[in-house]
Formats: sequence, structure tokens, C-alpha cells
Amino acid sequence: MLMSDHREYSHESWFEHLGTALKRSIAGIFLVILSFYLLIWNEERSVLRHQAIKEGAGVAISVRPNQVLSENNGKLVHTSGQLKVFNQLTDPVFNVSVAAIKMSRDVFMYQWVQEIITRTETAQDGGEYTITDYNYKNSGLINW
Repeated sequence: MLMSDHREYSHESWFEHLGTALKRSIAGIFLVILSFYLLIWNEERSVLRHQAIKEGAGVAISVRPNQVLSENNGKLVHTSGQLKVFNQLTDPVFNVSVAAIKMSRDVFMYQWVQEIITRTETAQDGGEYTITDYNYKNSGLINW
């Protein structure tokens, strides 16, 4: 089912079109410069995190899960073992209980999707007319 609910007309002169292009070019240059800064910042954080993990792996002490020693207080310890769950998780909305460490609920939503169709036409004065149609279609159930 497709419905056209709204149509919008706008006009932009040649000088307005040129000004918009100039603004977008300046914004693009700024974003390229910003992206270099963010890339360097992210790489530096990755190197520091890798060094911290490497250092931690070198000083970690492996212990058994049922062994608690006061001499290990304040030290980095590593342990592994079988997970045991003693309590039940409950979802009161659906009245479900399960012995687990995590419970999640999937949510579905009935939704309409907006489709925007835009076309431009050249005006006699060298400007442009922009025609925008807004259409809505039923997309049914959406899984979140």
C-alpha cells in the first residue's frame, strides 16, 4: 500500500545554488581535516590499549577459582572455571523464569516507513526548482 501524502516545492536561484555549493565545500574540507585528527587519536588509543594488555598479561597471576590467598590482594589475577547459577531470572510481563546469567526480550513494532522522492528541474532564470514527494508505506512488523 503506497500513499502520497505531501508534495513540497522550493526554488533556489543560481546565486543561492553557488552559495550552497561553497558552504558544502568548506564543510567537506573541515571534515577531512577533522577525520585525520580522529584517525590519529584512535590509533594512539589502540597502541596504548595494546601496551596495557601486554603489560597486564606479563604480571597476571593464575590461580584456581576455589583458592583465595591474601597474598594476592592488590595484584592482577587470572582464573577460570565452571559457572554455576543459583537464582532464577524472571520476566514478570510474560511470566517466564529461567536459570541463567542474562535474559533478553525481543520487541516488535508496527511501523510506517517514509519514502522521500526528490527531483530537480532547471528554471528559466538558471536556478533550480526542487520538487519533493513524501510517500508512506506500511512495512508491517519490525523486529528490534
